[in-house]
Amino acid sequence: MKKIEGLTSSEVALSHEKYGKNELKREKSKGFFSRFFENLSDPIIRILLIALTLQVILTIGNINYVETVGIVAAILLSTTVSTLSEYRSERAFLALEAGSIGKGVRALRDGKITEISSDDIAVGDVIYLNAGERIEADGRIILGKISVDQSALNGESAECHKSEENDNSFELSSKNRVFRGSEILEGTAVMKVERVGAETYFGMVARDVQTETRESPLKRRLSTLATAISKIGYLIALVVGFVYLFSAIVVDNGFDSERILLSLRDYKALFGLLVHTLTLMITVVVVAAPEGLPMMITVVLSANMKKMLSDQILVKKLVGIETAGSMNILFTDKTGTLTEGKPTCDKIITASGIYKTLGALKSTGEIYSSLLLSAKYNT
Repeated sequence: MKKIEGLTSSEVALSHEKYGKNELKREKSKGFFSRFFENLSDPIIRILLIALTLQVILTIGNINYVETVGIVAAILLSTTVSTLSEYRSERAFLALEAGSIGKGVRALRDGKITEISSDDIAVGDVIYLNAGERIEADGRIILGKISVDQSALNGESAECHKSEENDNSFELSSKNRVFRGSEILEGTAVMKVERVGAETYFGMVARDVQTETRESPLKRRLSTLATAISKIGYLIALVVGFVYLFSAIVVDNGFDSERILLSLRDYKALFGLLVHTLTLMITVVVVAAPEGLPMMITVVLSANMKKMLSDQILVKKLVGIETAGSMNILFTDKTGTLTEGKPTCDKIITASGIYKTLGALKSTGEIYSSLLLSAKYNT
């Protein structure tokens, strides 16, 4: 019989210090206000914020309250709705993750088998594995043999057989190595942990998924639209400002050069004229910006998010909906993504009829008892 030695408490502490605990590092969850200010970076909203700020500064004492309040309301509604939708989705995702956290495992510590948390697993630990359990770290089988389902890692539902067989590779196809996230289908074994946390195969996949960020097609189009609106709006504003100044200085003075020079020397009146011109130009820019567009897009995407939730599809970020609408081809895994990776019973067909559920079959009494006896003696 092979002698198996686990870690001592001091060795566990040293292992945790050197390799870390068996925890997956997750990106820090953003709070409500952090998301709120992030959503203010929308290209159209940026134009409105800049224009609104300049308008308030330059029209102190003579503010157009109706227009100002309207712009502020459009900005706040759009940003708040998108922030609330994303915040609720993030909470739902965290709840799902909490439900998927591994249970305790049986490890050999200080010469005796002890139940420990999966997060407390250390490199060098000896873990006992049984059918029906999930493997919580990467390691090598040192005793026994098991069949595992690695579909969570490679999408293949076929059973993989693992044993003490000598194999130095660290691939999923290895004969003696098991990986975090795999389900044990059959057998019992003992494994020695070699990798934990983010260094596991599962952890590296999770890390890649978390760090991958791309600008959505809608955001790119809105950036292009905002640039175009800015250029056109600024150009028209310059034209309007020039025409207004020309009219106030030249036309109103009857094209008389002496009167024009006198008006230019009246610095107080000239300053007031310039401020009024800037206010007029800002108004043109504000009018050119479609302040209702961000709010309209957010409301539509939020409504679609709720509709998809009713179909059991949880969308983490609003932009995911419009990005999906821009796809021509979708590459996706099947097993474990579109399907659960295990067969389910759709209906039970007997000589006496068809039953949709096991509960309906139980109500038959004698037929159900006969089926149980048949299963017992024929499997």
